[in-house]
Amino acid sequence: MPNLDISDGENNFSDAIGNALNRDGLLIPNQSNKVELTGKHLKINGEKQPNNIYQKYRRILKNNQVLH
Repeated sequence: MPNLDISDGENNFSDAIGNALNRDGLLIPNQSNKVELTGKHLKINGEKQPNNIYQKYRRILKNNQVLH
């Protein structure tokens, strides 16, 4: 699974993930946030997230890739 960096906000999928992370309170408001989603973990601003959060966003990524 590729790394996902949403810090640039250049595409609709990145925007959707960013909005979901923001709704879940995982991003720091009014700052540039670095998000790394791999096949093994989710890190936000260098902090590894719990497995349940990782699984949620992994499913979102996987579902999006199936649609393309």
